[in-house]
Amino acid sequence: MTAPDSTLGRLLREQHRLAGELLEVLSREEEAIAGRQAGAIEAIAGEKLALGERLEGITRDFLSEVARQGHTPDAAGIEACLGDGPLDRLWRELLDLLCRCQERNQVLGGLIAASNAFNTRLLAILQGGDPAPTYGAGGQFEKGGDSGSGASIKA
Repeated sequence: MTAPDSTLGRLLREQHRLAGELLEVLSREEEAIAGRQAGAIEAIAGEKLALGERLEGITRDFLSEVARQGHTPDAAGIEACLGDGPLDRLWRELLDLLCRCQERNQVLGGLIAASNAFNTRLLAILQGGDPAPTYGAGGQFEKGGDSGSGASIKA
């Protein structure tokens, strides 16, 4: 079992801290997206990138330390190196935090992609382009956005 005050313990605590910080940044990004705050979204993207780079560097150092201690730098080697103690619990918390970060980031990426697609479609319509295909009142596919509602917009 590796001592909590070891180099490995310090690196693991730093990874955990950075992952927690990343989760907080993702929460702020979600609020910025919901509020359509473009400037905030852009600033947060920079924060995410910087945090990701720092987390990547600490993770490289962590894996190097695992290897230096004679274990393979993979999940099995890390678990063998940490043993069953406080660092193992911290490792499992880190994995959970990283999974939550990944899930939230994927959801936010989907929201941004959907918003971009909507904006692109709206711009095309406003510029006189062919509206994207939709489904009519009966559920049938209709080209040109005619939903069969009977409503029309005249210029």
